[in-house]
Amino acid sequence: MRWAPVADLLRSYGLTAEPYVGRALYNLEPAMHEDVYGGWFHTADAHLRPDRLMSALKALLAVKGVEIIENCQLQGLSSARQGGMAAATSCGTLTARDIVIAAGAYSGKLLKPLGINLPIQPGKGYSITMNRPQICPTIPTIFMEESVVVTPWTSGYRLGGTMEFSGFNTEVISERIRNLRRVAHQYLKTPEGDTLVEEWVGLRPMVYDDLPIIDRTPGHSNLFIASGHGMIGLSTATATGKLLAELVAGQTPFIDPTPFGIGRFF
Repeated sequence: MRWAPVADLLRSYGLTAEPYVGRALYNLEPAMHEDVYGGWFHTADAHLRPDRLMSALKALLAVKGVEIIENCQLQGLSSARQGGMAAATSCGTLTARDIVIAAGAYSGKLLKPLGINLPIQPGKGYSITMNRPQICPTIPTIFMEESVVVTPWTSGYRLGGTMEFSGFNTEVISERIRNLRRVAHQYLKTPEGDTLVEEWVGLRPMVYDDLPIIDRTPGHSNLFIASGHGMIGLSTATATGKLLAELVAGQTPFIDPTPFGIGRFF
């Protein structure tokens, strides 16, 4: 009976998860310590390498004729004289009929000069990338009690986690890194590879109600925002892109956009 609430919730969304306890968990993932009690195996979940995803997206967009301007800092936004929007950048002023702000945790900062105050806060996360340990997990794993994620891939291995609210700083605090290692040692037989590739931090765009902001901005009919996705930006990216494209094009949205509207904050 103790498994029923989780299983029923997932089933209502067309998903499944199987409980593995004791020896069954170890047989499923031999990299685990044998004293780890149990876990859920989410059969529909998947993982990827973000750098390869972005490289593939960039190549696809180029084929479709999208111009990508790199190393160009956005400095400000304003209404254009003949309609549309103007973006002041380090590469000059760019104008467009519509502009979408999808700048993660920095989205609120970019919109604040226009009088749009959004409750987006940076949630700092840490990760360690290294070579594969001797006994490497084969299944990406979340240690829920400690909020640490283990992600293996063919050529490497990563530990990630932590939620730190310390503003817009990207300092790597050694204590946080040590905690990731500690948790990995708690659950895994060989929790680390012997070659460190990178210690890294990133800022997640967090909103207090845990819902993204996908909407037209108030007072600027040609300015849109897609941000505030917290820790699920990758898994919700395609749906966000579809909804946003429909809003910009004036089409009927495929889902009700009201829960993601800016109006809920005012």
